[in-house]
Amino acid sequence: MSNSNWERFFDDYAPVYMCQCYVTNTVAEIDFVLEETGIAPGSRVLDMGCGTGRHSVELARRGYRVTGVDLSAGMLAEAKKAADEAGVEIEFIQCNAAEYRSEPVFDAAICLCEGAFCLLGEDDDPSDRDLAILRNIHAA
Repeated sequence: MSNSNWERFFDDYAPVYMCQCYVTNTVAEIDFVLEETGIAPGSRVLDMGCGTGRHSVELARRGYRVTGVDLSAGMLAEAKKAADEAGVEIEFIQCNAAEYRSEPVFDAAICLCEGAFCLLGEDDDPSDRDLAILRNIHAA
């Protein structure tokens, strides 16, 4: 699938994503991340492949400064809606994870669920693409 095909897929999937059974453990997932990493509240966190923003929103509720990056405009629209409903501020950026660049301003980065991995375009080499994503996350 090309990136534009993935964008269309996730744009179409966005309105029903939060109805899926695998999104019900967000609080426990964030509890686990925070217990394992010890990231202090107030830290800047990059959520790569943030989708509908469920992890971004939960982190922001707990006092973290979050930037969410996702390929899909539809997913980001749902994420912005969720952030508004939760009354939290999150910076959302539409970008392919393999192409995302930032100044090193983050204290931590997460990439949960399918996030950004395995979303290959027709000409993508799986190893090269995933390594590019990991390099971008590490550099952030």
